Amino acid sequence: MEAAAGSPLASTSSRSRADSTDFPEVVELSVGGAHFAASLEALAGDRFGSPSCGDAGGGAGSMLSAMFSGRIPTRRDAEGRYFIDRDGRNFHHILNFLRDGKYPVALARREREEVVREASFYGLEAMAAHLRADLGTWQDGGSGGSGEGGVLSQAVSASEATEMVMSRGLEEWPEFASCVQSALEDLLAAGGLSPEPVNLSGVVVLDESSAQSLQDDYLVTAQIPLAHSTDSKAWQWSRRKQGLNSVLRAKLLRCHLQRLGYSCRIVSRYDKKEICAYYLQVELPMPT
Repeated sequence: MEAAAGSPLASTSSRSRADSTDFPEVVELSVGGAHFAASLEALAGDRFGSPSCGDAGGGAGSMLSAMFSGRIPTRRDAEGRYFIDRDGRNFHHILNFLRDGKYPVALARREREEVVREASFYGLEAMAAHLRADLGTWQDGGSGGSGEGGVLSQAVSASEATEMVMSRGLEEWPEFASCVQSALEDLLAAGGLSPEPVNLSGVVVLDESSAQSLQDDYLVTAQIPLAHSTDSKAWQWSRRKQGLNSVLRAKLLRCHLQRLGYSCRIVSRYDKKEICAYYLQVELPMPT
């Protein structure tokens, strides 16, 4: 597919297609000066694109798929990043859609309109059509329809609202996946499933605490630091050992782990009979 005259890619048509097919596994991008990184697999994939961006033979794919499979030429900036002459403010929504096909949620009306425009430019018509349909359920805030925010003109269910809040919270928490993985690794390690061999033989000292734990309805637990008190007795959200740093993030993590079937509860730790820290305790339940 040749770049049309006057298109953002027309000035790069002198580059050979053979040169443009040698791409790294991790692609560095500059979108209007904003920097991004994505896997070549996500960019060159054709799962979510539009047929109009493929080869003359009709192959499907977005404009990015065409760029990073060598079907249309590319250009680079002074630092060697692949350059796209677009506003980069909403490009993360485009990348997230290419990665897993999930539509962005909890967008204000103006932001949603901007994402629709960008999705159309990149040939992601399924994404653009979905967001255009959602625009029909939104009304501009303020008099004359000039407000930047949006309010839903139709009621949404509690589960839908929950998903919107969770999705926005996770978009702003890139470390979420590693936090979940760390918690589950600690939980499995507590049960003896760790790289280091665990000696489960020998004499077991049974004290009051361990005897009480026999009554618990879980096998093992792991604790994630939530908040701790300082020397001044003021409380602050913990950042020790990947501790969380907001109430909403603690709730998002708890909800996700509970959906996976783990039990969660908030526990306190004492120092000289005074609470000194709070933890999110993740529990591996007893089999039924």
